[in-house]
Amino acid sequence: TNQFGIAVVACPNFARMREDKIELIDLTISHPDYCTTLEQITPEGGGRPVVMTRGAMVKFTALLESGDTPDRLYVQTVTALGLEVDPAAWTNEPGGVLSGRHIPQGLHYVRLAFLPEEGTPQFSDVIEVNAKPGDELEYHAPLKSGIRISGRLGDEVPRPIVAGEVEIIVSTPCPQGDEPLPWFTWQEISPDGSFRFEALPQGTVEITAVGEGYISRQPGEFDGMVLKMEKAASVRVKVKDRDGVAMAKATVFFQTSETPRQRPNAGAGEELKTDDLLRLEPDKRGRPSHRRRRAKFLGWTDVNGTTLVGSLPVGKLKLRVVHPFPEYKTFWKDLELSPGETREVEITL
Repeated sequence: TNQFGIAVVACPNFARMREDKIELIDLTISHPDYCTTLEQITPEGGGRPVVMTRGAMVKFTALLESGDTPDRLYVQTVTALGLEVDPAAWTNEPGGVLSGRHIPQGLHYVRLAFLPEEGTPQFSDVIEVNAKPGDELEYHAPLKSGIRISGRLGDEVPRPIVAGEVEIIVSTPCPQGDEPLPWFTWQEISPDGSFRFEALPQGTVEITAVGEGYISRQPGEFDGMVLKMEKAASVRVKVKDRDGVAMAKATVFFQTSETPRQRPNAGAGEELKTDDLLRLEPDKRGRPSHRRRRAKFLGWTDVNGTTLVGSLPVGKLKLRVVHPFPEYKTFWKDLELSPGETREVEITL
């Protein structure tokens, strides 16, 4: 904003050129002395004033299982509406204290995490915070070690396992909240098919594994020891323009029918482990250098306009194709794949 408190934000050119219909614009307004404010406006409704408010001061004091105080705490938050409190609002203080400035009015659900470089992570229970402007709230947050999960892939997958990864999302319910607190992590699978997660927060666990040519059944069938697998599907996509010319550098995404919140691996793209995300400074979150090594469920077309995307889950998928040249519209297509199938799809942008 300028000295008059006014900011002018241009509509993205790619949205105009693709003729995408813009119904709502989400605004995030941040100020060091006020609550971060979220607003929704229509494209025609810009220019109306946004009133910023001061929020509550919140302090958590944590203790480890040993009775010692943690030297640093990390925090996950979600409001009753499924929004996150600005990560920059939280500050670590000596004595295992985490304080939050200008926490917006409303119900917030908070989980503290102790993530040592060496040793076992510990977590607090989910704490309900009902913040009001001017409040000064204090909470005690005892920490406890996370749960351990280990297992192996089913014998239907030949050994040694090649390029195998297992992903877990733990959803911890929040009282009166529509959205759970999620915890996402992944690791490589050992050549003998085994995997082990040392410490995860409590909650409902969903697990997905991918190996060379195989993928876990959806939803994951895991009996606490063995994760059932089936042959994965593949799709070879060829992209061209209206003149029949092959289009290189198009990005091809696949998404399952499950929502990304329930299954973070369901959306295409690279994903960051929750613990790595929390360790990042707020202004560094989302940078590509911190993302995972291997992208899931996506590919990029070569000079022949072709890409082969393998290790896809069986069942209903949505295919999305985007080209970096903004004059080309985004393409969507519904697919239903069978185990071991390789589908050929030709697309005109």
